[in-house]
Amino acid sequence: MSQKDVRQSFLQFFKGKGHTVVPSDSLIPSSDPTLLFTSAGMVQFKAHFLQQIPLTFTRAASSQRCLRTTDIEQVGLTARHLTFFEMLGNFSFGDYFKEDAIAWAWEFFTKELSLDKKRLWVSIYREDDEAHAIWKKIISENRIVRMGEDSNFWTMGPTGPCGPCSEIYWDRGNTPSVTGPDETDRWMEIWNLVFTQFDRQADGKLLPLPKKNIDTGMGLERLTSVVEGVPGNFETSLLKPLIQFGEETFKYKLGTDPKRDVSLRIVADHLRAVTFLVYDGVLPSNEGRGYVLRRLLRRATRQGTLFGKKEPFLFWGVPIVSTMMSSTASELLNRQQNIAHIVREEEERFLETMETGSEKLRELVDNAKKSKSISGQEAFRLYDTYGFPPEVTKEILAETGMSFDDKEFSKAQTQAQDLAREGWKGSGAKDITVYNELQKKIGPTQFVGYDSLTAASPILAMLKDGKSVTQLKAGETGEVITSTTPFYPEGGGQVGDKGWIKAGGSRPGISSPGQPPQSGGGAVLADVLDVQKPINNFVTHIVKAHKILNIGDKVEFAVDKDSREPTMRHHTATHLLHAALRKILGTTVTQAGSLVEPERLRFDYTYNKPLTPEQIAQVEHLVNFAVLENWKVTPKVFPADQARKMGAMALFGEKYGNEVRCLLISGKGFEDFSEAFSLELCGGTHVSATGDIGAFKIVSDTSLAAGVRRIEALAGFKSLEYFNNVENILSSVSEKLKAPPKEVDSRLGKILERQKQLEQEVRDLKLKLVQGGETGASQPAVQVVKGINLAIKVTEGLEAKDLRTLADRLKEQIKSGVVFAASTNLDEGKEKISFVFTVTPDMKAKGLDAGKLAKAAAAELGGSGGGRPDFAQGGGEGNAKLQALVQKIPSLI
Repeated sequence: MSQKDVRQSFLQFFKGKGHTVVPSDSLIPSSDPTLLFTSAGMVQFKAHFLQQIPLTFTRAASSQRCLRTTDIEQVGLTARHLTFFEMLGNFSFGDYFKEDAIAWAWEFFTKELSLDKKRLWVSIYREDDEAHAIWKKIISENRIVRMGEDSNFWTMGPTGPCGPCSEIYWDRGNTPSVTGPDETDRWMEIWNLVFTQFDRQADGKLLPLPKKNIDTGMGLERLTSVVEGVPGNFETSLLKPLIQFGEETFKYKLGTDPKRDVSLRIVADHLRAVTFLVYDGVLPSNEGRGYVLRRLLRRATRQGTLFGKKEPFLFWGVPIVSTMMSSTASELLNRQQNIAHIVREEEERFLETMETGSEKLRELVDNAKKSKSISGQEAFRLYDTYGFPPEVTKEILAETGMSFDDKEFSKAQTQAQDLAREGWKGSGAKDITVYNELQKKIGPTQFVGYDSLTAASPILAMLKDGKSVTQLKAGETGEVITSTTPFYPEGGGQVGDKGWIKAGGSRPGISSPGQPPQSGGGAVLADVLDVQKPINNFVTHIVKAHKILNIGDKVEFAVDKDSREPTMRHHTATHLLHAALRKILGTTVTQAGSLVEPERLRFDYTYNKPLTPEQIAQVEHLVNFAVLENWKVTPKVFPADQARKMGAMALFGEKYGNEVRCLLISGKGFEDFSEAFSLELCGGTHVSATGDIGAFKIVSDTSLAAGVRRIEALAGFKSLEYFNNVENILSSVSEKLKAPPKEVDSRLGKILERQKQLEQEVRDLKLKLVQGGETGASQPAVQVVKGINLAIKVTEGLEAKDLRTLADRLKEQIKSGVVFAASTNLDEGKEKISFVFTVTPDMKAKGLDAGKLAKAAAAELGGSGGGRPDFAQGGGEGNAKLQALVQKIPSLI
């Protein structure tokens, strides 16, 4: 069986046992935003286990993509550790329990997969006699091992749902075992069956749960290694093609050198993790999920440098992952080029950083020669920031008779790992437990805002500071929840609506822009400041009350159309912009995020270089052409599979349900969607025709991350405001230049050219004055330091390039020796110092080094400096420091 067969066999087996097969969630948990990553199959079913939502099924099975980095240092060293893996799992929410879970696990292994029963062992919690009795009917008692709480008892925390586990092991040994599972590589833990049956109290008591649950987890990679009869995860069909990719890339054969074997396995594992993190919408950054991605990507790229690879290589492996995993991630093949672009850009940045790291290590060595060591913390910082493995740092230090403290390194590494583990506890997102409980109690929210900006509904629940309340008083801020709302909740890049809650039975009348309706019924009870969707199909309104609000009050919701309408223009404009970018730049361009609000739109897209002015003009022209064509904007709901077959674009990293809302922008309808200008999956609010956008203008295009750029643009009245501002500025400049608008450009060019000439004349005069006027008669102050001529010249107002010219002329005058030239300049109220050192060829030959002098001088100024042995430069702050430095230069020489 191949890995596809193993995965499919598991899902089909449990489908036959009445389980609903649920697709893998994103690595960014959609059902629990408090978690940094999806780390287990049960994550997307957390609300099901806690009975917080109405259950549409009581049995589920999945093959879930997971990410864990807490044991990242073990990846490559063992046969089983991975950062990215798939977890097969079957789950019961108050339905079947131990007997069925155990029986089906055994049936799947021994009948479905035909595994050798003699190689299977099981462990149970030491006090779980019930599980022991069930297993005793299936497997000989001498292969049932009782274990302690640390390994065979699962908890969600210090209190709450918990229960014993039963683990199934595969014996890799050549001879029968008499002792059973231990920590050696002989034993492969394949499947963990968790029996959630207790509710642990604060005093430690275990009370029986009214409804018991089953949560199982089995690593697909581990199971595949057993089925395929290979030694470990990296020899399976899931990872072997990536090992082969590394072998071909590095011209190296696995098994030749243990250290290099580790590097090869790290590349194979991290390549999958990196590909799927980007696929699920994570971009490299210095914090949160983006930092984890950056660390994995750089750790993999660093392995290439150990093989002598000095250029990006990891991105070439993205298509291999895409081909292998396309059956589990339908959009992966379509996005592989975008993912590869992002990976390559980050690799290039890291390889540049490696050069910086080498320089940093050289600085540490220079500064620590007296102590003969650098600190373990500094060594770890080199590893964590620049990718220098400790063994490489040790080798470089050993060449100069130096070392670092291993204990300090380990301490710093442990602190970093503790921070990583803390990160697993949450991403800082809001706890959604209260919303799950409320939805179970009052049901889902119906959104009617596509067709109406008003709706009447009784208040069903309210929250203040995250806790349920029955009343909000005037002046208080809280959350209001109803069964029906016209307010669009923030999502898909679109901000939440704003508006008002009015006394029941009213209809909004005519109002001034940005003000609540002034006629048409009841008084305004509260301002709606924002609207959120903390969980699927559940909307909460963040409000500030003007009058008392009570649960049960029948109220009228009114959306502020002066906020909604420009938001709709900007949202539809993002779809046109996306389509235009793909037509101008190519279909490798895809959306990587967006923000749509009344004031502007922000559109992130995958592309690896800045747009030229001509490309920006082309994109603007194409969008405005679509606007003037006044094409219909038509939404329609389709099954997800049908929408994908139609070619509807999906948002990078977004998870969609079984049914999706498609937005068509075309001169024709859905009956001829192939001719559409744009077809995307989108749940947001939009104008009914492109002409309603009015006008479109790009105001900036900037770099956001490796391989990702950001466009900011305006539509409708906001674009007109922009044009008016530009026209006013042009009129003002025209008046000041006393030239008609059409001549401003040429007139300004002439003025700037004249200014450039005058600035050069000023610089030339300054240089002449420093050198003694027209005759150049002034000689530099020259002193002799141990037979070496030292010329020092300090002045004001010279730029760095002029300092170099001055130093060269002084060097000509002294013929042999060292020149130091410095200048002070005021910059934002601070005295900035620039300096240069030059060394004549004969002194350079004797060992004088301008670069070392510049570095030492910069240290005195609290700045930075360096360069070649014959010429170097640097800078710092403070005139007093400069005067002290001038006195110290002879000792530096």
